[in-house]
Amino acid sequence: MTGRVILYKGDDHTLLTDRMKEGIAELVGPDDPDLLIDEFDGEDYQLSELIDAARTPPFFGDRRIIVARSVDRFSTADSVVPLVEYLADPSPTTTVVLGWVKGRVPKKLTDALAGAADAETIAAGKPRSGKAQRDWIGERLSGAAVMFDREAERLIADRIGQDLARLSGLITMLESTFGAGTKLTGHDIEPLLGTQGSVPPWELTDAIDRGNIVTALEKLGRMLDAGAMHELQVMRTLERHYSQMLSLDGFEAVGDTSIAKHLGAAPFTAKKLSSQLRRIGSGRVGEAIVLLGEADVDLRGRTAVPSRTTIEVLVARLARLSR
Repeated sequence: MTGRVILYKGDDHTLLTDRMKEGIAELVGPDDPDLLIDEFDGEDYQLSELIDAARTPPFFGDRRIIVARSVDRFSTADSVVPLVEYLADPSPTTTVVLGWVKGRVPKKLTDALAGAADAETIAAGKPRSGKAQRDWIGERLSGAAVMFDREAERLIADRIGQDLARLSGLITMLESTFGAGTKLTGHDIEPLLGTQGSVPPWELTDAIDRGNIVTALEKLGRMLDAGAMHELQVMRTLERHYSQMLSLDGFEAVGDTSIAKHLGAAPFTAKKLSSQLRRIGSGRVGEAIVLLGEADVDLRGRTAVPSRTTIEVLVARLARLSR
């Protein structure tokens, strides 16, 4: 038996807590968590206390689990020394679970984790792509005490958008409302889903590229309201989208890989941009650049038109260009 150390790293406290909860439940298994787990949390504990607990033999059974949250308080190379030293010689009867939310993990600790016999770092942040996000949501819905039909799953994914931290509370509410084992439809859950969450920028640009004005304005509204984005932030997204497209005009490339390298973007993104350029032509991309420039000046005070109205009109005009 060797001692394990597991570091959960994420930038969202709720998502990190949920992922740690799942992992700890797997570690405990059928045993009594009160007899296994010793927890450290808040601003008061020191790493020396954590290490002492990890080296203390188990009182009941043959193993212990030490859970330490807010370990990111110890963010300097000097402050993580006790943990680095522990990783060199961990207690064989103890599993140490660490939660790190804010900031970068010191290289000294990263190296120690990589060099330990049984240590790992688990990413617990938001999924980066749309597919990864849908898979993440689907995985958690499949583990709920209630069941969901396809329409219910689609509604949940659409309503929470990027606000993934809402999912755990939503599942708990649905479980308590309908009871374990209930098969839920979209009709059952729609009144309980609350307001729509934000969406990633590519959902807005995809809707614009399809020429779908209604959907583009709906995505924009969710970014401005639930996402609390400023209109100028949306402008930066749109300017980058069309600037990248314009940079492909006249660029001779062989395959999506060379286009991606030229743009400094993922191959999938590069393929979408090059396809859109071929579809609407460089003339319309140039028109879009002009519209963006005019809207940018308006947003900075040239007119008294509300900023939201300015960005909504811009998005509608850009989507119309794609038709």
